[in-house]
Amino acid sequence: MIRPLRSHRGEFDPLVLFHDMGHNGLVRRIAVIIPVFNRRRLIVETLRSVAAQTVKPDRIIVFDDASTDGSAAAVADWIATQADGSRYELIASDRNVGPCHARNRAFEHVDCDLVAFLDSDDRWPADFLERTSLALRQNPGAVAATTDIETHRARGRHLRRLHRLPKATKRMIFEDAGLASASLLAAAPVRATGGFEPSFLSGHDSVLFLALAQTGPWLHVPGAPIQKFELPAAEGAEGRLSTQFRNPYRQWALAHERIVERAPLIEGISKAQLRRWMAARWYRAGRWERRMGRRLRAAAAFHRAVRWSPLHLRARRDAWRSRMTGKHARPAGAPPKPTRARA
Repeated sequence: MIRPLRSHRGEFDPLVLFHDMGHNGLVRRIAVIIPVFNRRRLIVETLRSVAAQTVKPDRIIVFDDASTDGSAAAVADWIATQADGSRYELIASDRNVGPCHARNRAFEHVDCDLVAFLDSDDRWPADFLERTSLALRQNPGAVAATTDIETHRARGRHLRRLHRLPKATKRMIFEDAGLASASLLAAAPVRATGGFEPSFLSGHDSVLFLALAQTGPWLHVPGAPIQKFELPAAEGAEGRLSTQFRNPYRQWALAHERIVERAPLIEGISKAQLRRWMAARWYRAGRWERRMGRRLRAAAAFHRAVRWSPLHLRARRDAWRSRMTGKHARPAGAPPKPTRARA
């Protein structure tokens, strides 16, 4: 579960060393992994937020996933201007391998005790590594430390305070897969679980986080939130992965369905809760399909929701309606039905 970090006085303890000392007295080194694809302008701002950290990471690995907009060159030029450029490593792939493989291949180069996976369009507050590394130092058995998240969307900003959410670990896993940029992880458990699951087109963060959450405490660290951007694709910047699917909600439902099949018994979550969550996922996917005019696909998603939770009455109703509408709907572009001439 996510637990807030407090001192014995109930306040956050600001004391921190330049390097995080492990419980065995050894220095715990920090690595930062940033995969990038066609975000030439955004990646530089992200790198600046890493360079501004009050606790400097020991290694910063940027994995360029065969960008075509000069992202790799922009990163190389920026590294050349840094006095501590030896901390940085740029890995340029000759073919696009996707975010999962990009993170895993960069992680193969990590020999540090702590690792952070930062998205190429997100930014950290200056004390992010200071607070999260301290949290893990004070709690040697913890597997991760996560801060709050301020999300920037086209409609405005939204602040997620994780410690205010009831049953935060469950919400973290089943309702949001965007915690990677806001988390500092213990590298050993990540390595033991095999890293990110490449067979998942979407939701691979949730798969890894579920596995990690079963191995130790997941801490919440109060303070300034990270800045997470969920804006439409700008010129020269690739959009979010989820926007590249015809129905992102269907991809999330499929991913979480596989999670539940792999771990049907999750500590603190009943089978009834799991089934209701999965029904809600598929119902949302069905509504998206219906909004796009794909009635039969909507009906299939609604039926899947009913299989997970037979008492989901709205899914039952909408499955029937979509099925009936789809049967009588004429294909797009079909010639009009001939009418009988009156005598």
